[in-house]
Amino acid sequence: SFVKERILKWNLIILSEEISDDQNEVVLGITAIQSELEIEAEAECYVKPTKPSETDGGISIMDAFTVDTRSEFEEIDTNNFFTYAERFQLVESIFSAITVFDGAEIGNNLSRTLSTLGVDMQKEAAKGEASPILQHVLLEHGFVDVISPVHYGPRRNHCLKQMLNPLTPIPVDEMQSYFGDEIAFYY
Repeated sequence: SFVKERILKWNLIILSEEISDDQNEVVLGITAIQSELEIEAEAECYVKPTKPSETDGGISIMDAFTVDTRSEFEEIDTNNFFTYAERFQLVESIFSAITVFDGAEIGNNLSRTLSTLGVDMQKEAAKGEASPILQHVLLEHGFVDVISPVHYGPRRNHCLKQMLNPLTPIPVDEMQSYFGDEIAFYY
């Protein structure tokens, strides 16, 4: 529960929690609100397409995203500003920055719990970080096996249905939006 507390403190939202029957495995579904994703996108120097401009002859260009100029950028659809692949990357970026401690804090419930589980917090802090990164500590000490995106069923099914329809061209834009550039590149 102290891990969940740290996740929430970093403005991530826990959408779901599934616990195995033997209580040894927990799967958390996490996301972030739009404003947090936008702040992270600016920090990560995301490049997004701008809205077509009348002065530029109706041409959309790629430009560095900033929160202050958000209204100048294209939305994916009425409900989404970021693609599913971008949302995952941004949430993962926020998650990978979560520290065990805040600022000058020298201990908290999470660090004490990790210590009782055999993690040498002094050794972790000596690795050169102001505060150990939570993700690194959890992975390194075997508390987490994998951090991975989960699929959004309705969107995935829609995309797969379009991909498998032999009567229509391959929906490369849809694939890029859902799976990311690396997958769409092969089509």
